[in-house]
Amino acid sequence: MLITGGTGVGKSQFALQWGMGLAKGVQWNDLLFEKSRVLYGSHEMGPNEITYFTSKLRKGMELDRERDIFHILPIGYAVSVLTSEGREFYLQYLDDYDVFIFDTVSSSTHLAMLDEASAPGIVAFFDMLTGEGKTVIALGHDSKDAVRNKSSRAEDMFGHRLLMDRASTIVRLHAETDQDEYITVKWPKVRLGRALQPTTYSRNTETLWLTKASDEQTLEHNLTRSGVKERKAPTQHIHVEVDKGLF
Repeated sequence: MLITGGTGVGKSQFALQWGMGLAKGVQWNDLLFEKSRVLYGSHEMGPNEITYFTSKLRKGMELDRERDIFHILPIGYAVSVLTSEGREFYLQYLDDYDVFIFDTVSSSTHLAMLDEASAPGIVAFFDMLTGEGKTVIALGHDSKDAVRNKSSRAEDMFGHRLLMDRASTIVRLHAETDQDEYITVKWPKVRLGRALQPTTYSRNTETLWLTKASDEQTLEHNLTRSGVKERKAPTQHIHVEVDKGLF
């Protein structure tokens, strides 16, 4: 699975919530997670940032230290799985976890973007993990053009086409601003399940937890995005019969 979106949209917060939901084996909004052992490789955020985010997220879902296996590696720097050292770094955990989350693809390659030479290597490593029965979730930044044009087509987003083709699912997050309390989640590609409709989620400022927005909230959000600041009351047509004899 690929989780994509612009810089600062909340991909890490989103993936951390999914990791917690997988570890606990609960329903997250409309999705039911199978209980799993999860390893989250945080290459862009170090211990301080991860502690800040998880301290907030735990207010929305507390994990049992014994039964809910969700472990984070707050590395804070790139570990390239294109090298034997980088691959061995993750393969040492192969028997201990069911789900591997890479935050992000670029920090797992030492490269800003994948190219013809590097894409096959990262895809081969992910294929090796899935071949061992593991689930791989990789985070990636959208291209600048995709962010600017608000494109949700897989071919216009982050990464190399080979990576897009190999992914069974692609999830795209979009928000108007970094501080937007609403995030729209789209599913440009779902290969192994039913197609899912775009959904708007509201973000709790205290817990950073995302919950499905009500129809009214979604409408207000969409109106704001389209430039309409407030809704006008619908025009009411009232039929009045007048006794012409009074005039």
